[in-house]
Amino acid sequence: KKLEERPPRPKPKRKPISAIFGATVHTMTAQGVVKNGVVLVQDGKILKVGDAGLKIPEGATKVDATGQHLSPGWIDSDSKLWMTSASAGTTASDGSLKLLDGVDTFSDDWNEVVSHGVTSVYVQPSSRSTLGGSGIVLSVVPRDDSSVEVLSASTAMQASLGSGASNNQLRSQQYARTKKAFDDAKAYKKKWDEYKAYIKKKEEEEKKAKAAGKKPTSTAKPATGSSSKSVDPRAAMIARMRAQQAAGKSGSASASSSSDAAKAAAAKTAAAKAAPAKKPPTKPDVDPTKEELLLVLDGKLPLRLEIHKADDAYYAMKLLKDFDKLQIVLTGLTNLGTAEADVLKAGSPVVLGPWLKSATGYATNPDSARVWSRFLKDYKGSLLIASRATSGRGSRLLRSHVSSAIAHGVSPERALAAVTSDAARVLGLSD
Repeated sequence: KKLEERPPRPKPKRKPISAIFGATVHTMTAQGVVKNGVVLVQDGKILKVGDAGLKIPEGATKVDATGQHLSPGWIDSDSKLWMTSASAGTTASDGSLKLLDGVDTFSDDWNEVVSHGVTSVYVQPSSRSTLGGSGIVLSVVPRDDSSVEVLSASTAMQASLGSGASNNQLRSQQYARTKKAFDDAKAYKKKWDEYKAYIKKKEEEEKKAKAAGKKPTSTAKPATGSSSKSVDPRAAMIARMRAQQAAGKSGSASASSSSDAAKAAAAKTAAAKAAPAKKPPTKPDVDPTKEELLLVLDGKLPLRLEIHKADDAYYAMKLLKDFDKLQIVLTGLTNLGTAEADVLKAGSPVVLGPWLKSATGYATNPDSARVWSRFLKDYKGSLLIASRATSGRGSRLLRSHVSSAIAHGVSPERALAAVTSDAARVLGLSD
């Protein structure tokens, strides 16, 4: 049938309420920890959390979790789940990559990941690129129609400084590419501002002319920058010559000669009239990538910046100085050395991982877990623990990474917040 002939789809029936009872509930909210708690859930939403006195509705599906610990679903803040192997390694330097183009809806890695308590993941372009593109948050569990549920389509802009750079000259070049991308975005905004200001001015002039009962000189809003009236170049040249002659005569004559001054003024007026009219600004083309970069420059979209060494940190701090509204989330931090104090002072959220020595990628710095635990001892910023897996299946090990972080000195309370409430807040998903 044609679309307009199809009957409307029936609204899906609400699923029955599930009641999980008997567990120690870590709400990760002001409600704190509830012993022997009851959690009511319907259609994927938590309806209410209470102690054993909370009444369970009739007909609810009961789940006995006595002796267990219950928390919000865990978030892997740096994952490759749902990504094809090719898209997971794709790089760029202008912020243009779109992660949704690389989502593999046929992957079944989610079955293994969700069985370990991970319910959502953040994915982004490869860290080998200086400015890859925006990252997104995906639900681990697909929708009923097997499509991947996007929880946030634009969460942060991936960037890195120092990755693959063996010397400071290469780091400087990486920094220059990133800065140029931001500068180009600012120039793009300037063009739009000039065009909008011109259009606003024309509209105001037309309103004034209409209010005064005059016919507007032009009702069109030029978007191409074409001049409304052509100027005779020969007349303009003659006017300029006359203006120069008049100016020369006035310079040799007495300053008190009012007639010469009048002639010079008249010549100047004639030259101004004969001068070519200033073209109106052209309407710029909309550039989605630069629009996102402007959000980063305004501090509305965080920059997920990977750095490892002290030299990388130097350029990161330089970037913050050059673009003072930037909001950054730091990751990597495997060998900061003398730059630790600068990073501590910045107080930005940090995403750290992998914490397991057996995980792929740990070889970046075999001593990173110990370095992080010492670094975090006095760190006041938010901590996010991530698998930083190189494949989709790697997110199943998030619980083991959290355990390793606790074993290295991170408090259990902070570690749990790192994969629940703090992760949600930094990813803009607190609600």
